Amino acid sequence: WADIMGATDVNGEAIVNYATVTYVVVGQLGLTIGKIFNMSNPEILKVLFARFAGFGMFFAYVGAFFTLVYAPLKQMIDGTPEELWPYGIGSDDPVTRTPKKALTMQAVFVVVMIALVAFGGSGASKFFATLQGMTNIAMTLPYIFISYAYIRFLNNDSIEKPFQVLSKNKSFGIFAGWVVTLVVTFANIFSVMDLNGSDVGIFGINIPGVYDEFIIGPVIFSIISYLIVHHYEKKRKK
Repeated sequence: WADIMGATDVNGEAIVNYATVTYVVVGQLGLTIGKIFNMSNPEILKVLFARFAGFGMFFAYVGAFFTLVYAPLKQMIDGTPEELWPYGIGSDDPVTRTPKKALTMQAVFVVVMIALVAFGGSGASKFFATLQGMTNIAMTLPYIFISYAYIRFLNNDSIEKPFQVLSKNKSFGIFAGWVVTLVVTFANIFSVMDLNGSDVGIFGINIPGVYDEFIIGPVIFSIISYLIVHHYEKKRKK
């Protein structure tokens, strides 16, 4: 596993990264199964398993693509005051009823990032990998608060709950809420832990025992969020 996961190309760059690790692991599963059954060419099973994983992820992402592109942005824009965002980003288009300016800015940002990774060389690829690592924990932390809030919501009998699906049984709903909260919490904790000491740090910081980008990412994004809200509150007071 050390040879496979630590493989490098002719330039010394890591072959296995956030984008390829799924195919490598699933491909190795096929290769191992092929060897167990004494296949004459277990590499065929390795390729088939990797391609199966690729097709599975492709169809899953095609289905989730529109949700991932549109829903988070729509919720963030419509769930916050319009004045919070500069340059009219927080307003919906009067014709389409969608956050058109925000979607346009998001599209421009994504195109620029893809161009940087495609034509920017190894430095841009490392920057993108670092940015992706910074968002890994930051993207899942809100779900901990949401699932815990759901538990408090079910426990509060003073709140009217006219629409319930799985939580008609209060005990089951609370149990499911705690399962989600604990699973996501421990997943984040174990993702942050650097058990083999392989992390080289980020921005000149190297905290022993943890992946620094996973820690610094949520901190940076929290500071940005605080500054945006602070600016909005100051503007509203004026």
